[in-house]
Amino acid sequence: MAPLMELYPSGRAPGLFFAPHLKEIGMDGVVKTEKEIILSENERISCALGNFDGVHLGHRRLIDETVRKTEYLRGADKNIKSGVWFFNRSPFEIINGTALPHLADLEQKLRLFADMGLDVAFVYDFEDIGGYSPELFVDEILKKECGCVFAVCGYNFRFGRDAHGNAETLKELMNGNAEIVEKVVSGERSISSSLIRNLISEGNIEEANALLGRNYSFCAEVVHGKQLGRKLGIPTINQNIPEGMAKPKNGIYISQTVIDGKKYGSVSNFGYRPSVTDNPFINCETYILDFKGNLYGKNVRVEFIKRLRGEKKFDSVDALKSQINEDIRQTEKYFKSKEA
Repeated sequence: MAPLMELYPSGRAPGLFFAPHLKEIGMDGVVKTEKEIILSENERISCALGNFDGVHLGHRRLIDETVRKTEYLRGADKNIKSGVWFFNRSPFEIINGTALPHLADLEQKLRLFADMGLDVAFVYDFEDIGGYSPELFVDEILKKECGCVFAVCGYNFRFGRDAHGNAETLKELMNGNAEIVEKVVSGERSISSSLIRNLISEGNIEEANALLGRNYSFCAEVVHGKQLGRKLGIPTINQNIPEGMAKPKNGIYISQTVIDGKKYGSVSNFGYRPSVTDNPFINCETYILDFKGNLYGKNVRVEFIKRLRGEKKFDSVDALKSQINEDIRQTEKYFKSKEA
């Protein structure tokens, strides 16, 4: 049986993490494997397979079914563990040379999977096994290397060289030990990562979050800015959105900022900040409610909750400060309403 890695031994995340072909793991210093564990010969996996690029409500249905099936199988075999199998980078991105905007980074995916009750995460590089036939993939990777005895996939799942295998192929190769989950809809629309990406880019963050089942967010290092906010008595943090992450429509957002595991209400300006600089690069500037401290050099996660307005260039510093204070008042009102 293949070696597995324990991830985040001091925090809540998958107890086991296996990346035999994975060359890069997230951002430097964010995802670390701490100690090797060997999965014993009598331990087996009930596994969800897919892209999981968004870990949205459709993907969650797969995970829920996997966890449910694992609990059922444990009635006969207590050594069954629940797992998820996916590629580190999308095959579409590698084959076409064009990256689709990401809805979650690898670290966040692993933590989400853990919160959903999974025991094991298998992460592979497409370049190493993309040429496998469906038969070879199931026999050598799923069954032999990962110990998979039951598989769960979506109705549109494709796998194997040139995507020759589909959900029915997987079920056949698993000798019937597979579950095919039908599409998950919201209203009349199928929930998909492409739909959610479009909603985010259009500024419809509330609907995007509803389909994700969580707040869209990114994690990035706090960098130095022009410190105009500090001069105005409204100190902010500046971050550059990580390369490849989906970009919300420019504007002012009610947000939450996660610092050392604690969430703070905040208001974020995502965009070019036309009243502050002529810099053509997008960044995220956030004022954090009820927080004082130095965050420079620290990785901080910002969650986008609601778009308040678009960006605007103000004629004076006083007009800018007045609008920022109004944005803060609306943000405070929002969070107070949630407490009621």
